[in-house]
Amino acid sequence: IRVERAAFTYAPKNIPMFFTLGRQAATGGPPREIREDRVRQATPGALMIDAEIDGLMWGFNIDELLKFPDDSKFRLCYGTGYEASFGAGGRVKQTMVNTPAGPTVVSGLKDTKVAGACLDMDIPPIPGRTLLSIGYYRMINMTDIATGYTRNFPDPSNSDPQLLTATRNLGDMDLYGFSFEHEINDWVWFASVAGNTSRPTSGAYSAYGFGGLLGDAENSQSGYAFYIGGRAPIAPIKGKLGLEWNYGSKNWFSYTPAGDDFAMPKLATRGNVFEGYYIQALGKKMNLRFGIQAYQYDYAFSGWHISPAPIDNFKLVLTPALAYPFPDQVLNGYALVDVNF
Repeated sequence: IRVERAAFTYAPKNIPMFFTLGRQAATGGPPREIREDRVRQATPGALMIDAEIDGLMWGFNIDELLKFPDDSKFRLCYGTGYEASFGAGGRVKQTMVNTPAGPTVVSGLKDTKVAGACLDMDIPPIPGRTLLSIGYYRMINMTDIATGYTRNFPDPSNSDPQLLTATRNLGDMDLYGFSFEHEINDWVWFASVAGNTSRPTSGAYSAYGFGGLLGDAENSQSGYAFYIGGRAPIAPIKGKLGLEWNYGSKNWFSYTPAGDDFAMPKLATRGNVFEGYYIQALGKKMNLRFGIQAYQYDYAFSGWHISPAPIDNFKLVLTPALAYPFPDQVLNGYALVDVNF
C-alpha cells in the first residue's frame, strides 16, 4: 500500500502543543487546494514542498501562547526525504552500480533528510478568509538521483528497466518562502514566492556524470520562483473558473516528487507554466474538473537538483544523435472527476 500520509498525533491536555509521528502531511499544501476545490491538505507551501516525508513534527498553538490570531500554529519538523536505498540497514559498506562510464564502486550513502520550520496564520484585519504560510526547510545530504527503475538510463541503448541507486551525497539545499491566500464571497486569489540556495559539498560529483549540486560542486547557487492565480465563481450553474501562472528561474529547485500534474510537476519548472481550468459541481461531493496547461521550459532538468543546462542544448533538431532530449514546450489537457468521501 502506498499512502500520502499516515501518522499518529498526540496533543497533551491543557498544553498548547502537539506531536505527530509517521508519514507527515506534506503533500497538497497551500495554495494547491484552490485548484482542487477542497480543504488544505498540508502545512508546507506547495511551491517549496510537495513530497511524502516520513518523520516527526512538533507543533505549537501560538495563538494560545502569544497574541496571535486564532488557529495560528508554528511547527518544527524532521524526516527522510530521498531514500538512498543503500546499506540495508547499515550492513552493507559498498556496492557496484552501472554508470555511463561503466561499473563503479559506490561507498555507503546517507539518506537525504529534511528539517524545517513553518508558521501559518490568519490576518484578521482583512475581510473574508485569509491564510499566510511562511516556511524554511533544509534538505540535508542530498543524493544525486532518486532510486527506482528507468529505461534508456544509464545505458541509453538498453530499453529494459534499469535499477538506479544514488552514487553521491552532493550537499545541502535551503528552501524558503511564503504563500498568501484570500477568499471573499467565493472569489479566491493567491500569491506564493520562494527561493532556494545550494550548499554543495566540495568535490562531490555524481558518478552518472551530472556534476555537483546545481551543477557546481564548489560554489553556492540560488534560484527563485513565483506562483500566482485566482478562481471566480459562476454561481448560476454552480461552476468555478480558475487561472494560474508560475515561473522558475535557472537555478530553481522545488522538492515536489509528489506533484500529480500529468506532464511534470509544474511548480518545479525552470520557465513558465500557464494553466486555466473549470470546475463543475456534479453533486455535493463530486466535481468535474477540466483544464489545460502550457509549459515553456527555459532550462533542462526541471525538478532536479543538478546542472540547469539551457534547453537549446537538448533539441533533437539541433543534435539528432542526442540520447536524452528534453522538450522546450508541453501542452497538456486534462479532464477528471473529483470525489470527496
